[in-house]
Amino acid sequence: MNEAKKEALLQEPNIIVLATADAKGRPHATPIWYLYDDGEVRISIGKNGQKHKNVQRNPNVSVVIDRRGLPYGR
Repeated sequence: MNEAKKEALLQEPNIIVLATADAKGRPHATPIWYLYDDGEVRISIGKNGQKHKNVQRNPNVSVVIDRRGLPYGR
């Protein structure tokens, strides 16, 4: 995927699946909305939520763009 296609995908109203690890190292993956602004993906998570606790403990995360439309033939 070239840079122009990446930019277009990130600017679409999709959600991402943010995968973190809990205190025992188990995966915790949840869909969340994001904002793509000036080359950065921005997310909002509550300070008391599991995602925030997991990221504070271990900042290594994985993100998947979840495009709900038809991915082929565009």
